[in-house]
Amino acid sequence: MTFPLRYLLTITAATIVFAATGSAQTVILTPNGGETLVAGASYSATWQSQSADQIRLLYSADGGEVWSLIAETDASSGTYAWTVPNVA
Repeated sequence: MTFPLRYLLTITAATIVFAATGSAQTVILTPNGGETLVAGASYSATWQSQSADQIRLLYSADGGEVWSLIAETDASSGTYAWTVPNVA
């Protein structure tokens, strides 16, 4: 499975990949790569989308082999409060 928008994040000691699907005009604002997040904490994923109705937020703890759905939400909202998983 391939997703066009990917950003590497660090959650405590583990590295995960964050991805979003929507349209070619969907831009992830946060996370934008390199962040260190704390497992169990709330983090606001934000984006801008001009032509998508829905956006799927996903993460992978194994470099993209297996993806876990964070949420499928209305793209026009532009934000989703994500509880960071424990992936260590």
